[in-house]
Amino acid sequence: MLTIDQDFYQFSTYIPPIDLSFHQYLLITQEPLLVHTGNVQQANALIPQLKAALKDKLREKQRDRYVVSDHGN
Repeated sequence: MLTIDQDFYQFSTYIPPIDLSFHQYLLITQEPLLVHTGNVQQANALIPQLKAALKDKLREKQRDRYVVSDHGN
């Protein structure tokens, strides 16, 4: 996890079969915003991993308040 600025983070996920990295950006506010640069299926597969990685960054009431913006289907 790369800290870009206070409460602004970047996560990168490498997918070996397609030799490509996808990036996710998290802005922690009262209602956190998570932007995923891959498609919906990839986002759904990565959400559990991101939640586990973010558990120390988000307060309990924030944990399930993500907004995922996808790059297509």
